[in-house]
Amino acid sequence: MSINLKNSLINFSVLITVSIFCFFLFEIMVRLFFPSSKPPIIFDEIIGYKYAPSSVVTVFREGEKINNKTNSIGFLDEEHHYKKLPGIYRIVFLGDSFTEAVNVLREKIFPEILEKELNKIHRDKIEIINLGKSGFGTAHEYLALKEYGLKFSPDLVVLNFFIGNDIENNYYKLTTSLDPGFNIIEERLVQVKFPTPLKGGKIRDFISDNLQSPRFLVYQFSKLSFLKNLLIEKNFISATKDLKQEDSIPFQFRLFSDDFNEDTEKPWQVTQLLIS
Repeated sequence: MSINLKNSLINFSVLITVSIFCFFLFEIMVRLFFPSSKPPIIFDEIIGYKYAPSSVVTVFREGEKINNKTNSIGFLDEEHHYKKLPGIYRIVFLGDSFTEAVNVLREKIFPEILEKELNKIHRDKIEIINLGKSGFGTAHEYLALKEYGLKFSPDLVVLNFFIGNDIENNYYKLTTSLDPGFNIIEERLVQVKFPTPLKGGKIRDFISDNLQSPRFLVYQFSKLSFLKNLLIEKNFISATKDLKQEDSIPFQFRLFSDDFNEDTEKPWQVTQLLIS
């Protein structure tokens, strides 16, 4: 073996060793100063995504570690049986992160507090079933009600509506690849977009399950519009594309404009039909 080749192999080995060392050092730093745990999210062909059934969801809030458990259908709530016993008045709650409230303990969220307070004054036993999920819009909530909520034979359904992302998440032109999307065709509400799982499969899951630094880097890179839009186009992340500079007013602000164009009028119409 020539001296030049030997030196090249040595240099390459040193480079690989140093790179591996730096990577694991960076992983340790992320775990120490920017800790995050991968939520046990699984793909759902109806609503796009939900938590894995009977799993633990961990979040960090102001340095405090909070653990909440999901039930057997994959929502942050206690277990409920489909069969409703006599004397039970059931309320199904639909909503997004405000209803789910993953960053507080279960006993402190408003559906749980409401259930306790109503049971003090109501003659029947009140049972609230929480189908809230972060990132849901009215389209997700409509499908969650059909797929899960109605099986509990609710006496009342409460829809928690947030004007910001709820309308944006309903119209097929504005949703991500992981979301369902609706349109109005011949004056009828039609689902024209169905959830598609993100690329990466088992390799993506393995990396995400065992390493925190890749998630940290993707999050940081996603702050750059061109990289974020590229990752969205390649179906590696699920998010709403950043608009071009000439259309830089956020969609939720354009909803309050006096003059609507198709991009704002159609989502409103779709949302109205979903609610009705």
